Amino acid sequence: MKKLHQSKIKEFLENMPIEELAKATGFQKRKPKKIQATDFLLSFFLVLSSKQYSLRNWAIKLSKLSGQIISFQAIAKKLQIRQLEFIKAIYCQAMEQYMAQHLPSNQTILFSKFGRVLLEDSSCVQLKDSLQEHYPGSNNQYKKSCICRIQLCFDLVSNSIEQVYLSSFVKNDLSFSADIIARLQPKDLIIRDLGYSVIKIFKSINDLGAFFISRYKLGVLLYDPIKEEAYDLVKRLKKLDKKKVKTLDVNLKMGAKEKYAVRLVALKLTPAQADQRRAQARKSRHKNVKVTKQADYLMSWNIFITNVKKEVLKEEEVYQLYTLRWHIEMIFKNWKSNFNVTQIIQSCRGKNPVKPELLLFLCMAFMTIIYIPKLNHYRKIIWHRHQRHLSPFKFAIFLTNELESFFEQTEEQNLQLLLNFCCYDKRKDRLNDYEKIYQVAA
Repeated sequence: MKKLHQSKIKEFLENMPIEELAKATGFQKRKPKKIQATDFLLSFFLVLSSKQYSLRNWAIKLSKLSGQIISFQAIAKKLQIRQLEFIKAIYCQAMEQYMAQHLPSNQTILFSKFGRVLLEDSSCVQLKDSLQEHYPGSNNQYKKSCICRIQLCFDLVSNSIEQVYLSSFVKNDLSFSADIIARLQPKDLIIRDLGYSVIKIFKSINDLGAFFISRYKLGVLLYDPIKEEAYDLVKRLKKLDKKKVKTLDVNLKMGAKEKYAVRLVALKLTPAQADQRRAQARKSRHKNVKVTKQADYLMSWNIFITNVKKEVLKEEEVYQLYTLRWHIEMIFKNWKSNFNVTQIIQSCRGKNPVKPELLLFLCMAFMTIIYIPKLNHYRKIIWHRHQRHLSPFKFAIFLTNELESFFEQTEEQNLQLLLNFCCYDKRKDRLNDYEKIYQVAA
């Protein structure tokens, strides 16, 4: 096998101006004696794929690449605030190159109605107590916790990361909801859960010429759009129930002060689905918190609010698009299960508040430079030739286990392996959840 420093992975990275960015951002202030920026990045990718992250293992990989011994203390010195700009610059450059080379094409009718289709959600990671000052978590009378929150925005149309951000646990989804405004473009569609539900933000999205789909938040007052009298949603849905009507699509105003015009879409669940939702609600709530009769009844309906007109999206299409929000949960699961992103961030010791963020962006650089482009590339080829769907989970496992050989083999050799070991099995009775996404986004 070729030596690591001759690997095609390094050739692949040469498409990016890594050394130039290192000099421009101060990662390298002079000609490097030991640690070159490309070797620094590649060695992290190799230790990430080995699923045995530590500074010592990283130092071993880097020493093999450079041909000289580099201590883990030398790497630790690179994980400081002045190197954060370099890592972010690498991530941003990778995003720019990816978007320039992978512009969306052959969209379905559903996606073609919008510019980008953005999913937004967050995931929390427990950190060492030494970082509690910078990443305070939820506290009780016995202990103060230390938790960071990864905020992720993902574009379904290009299948790429639009934005990633690390904050403390106390900056929850609600307080983060306005951050999207500066990045929104006309015709974008943003899909969010209840954690981001803020009426004035919905209005700002609409004012920008963009669109939103969100779940209706129980307790938010609704009004008739003309008379501005209170609208009794439960009463209206119960009348439809008696007539066995399973959908409601109506224009209303929302919020006692705001009186913001929205479209409300409600779709009736099956009894089994409603019972499952109620069981989950009982399980997630504190035993002393009681569910009101109104809330219990509304659990038998899927209720959404949006500013997309009826002529653009039918009721079922609103539901179909919202269910794609589940995709971002699977992204987090993939990161945790197959790329050990959580474990890498949790490895941070000491009081350096920049280190968790720097490691996160190194992980995102791997996703953006290698994983996502290769996933999309082979996914399209396999679907075009064989009408089968490549599993992101199985591909992640394959890539991390076979990273070096993946780049050493030809495209046809990789295709054969992926086709046989990393595609979804064909089912006659139902589709896998990722297949449902591909049906809309392919």
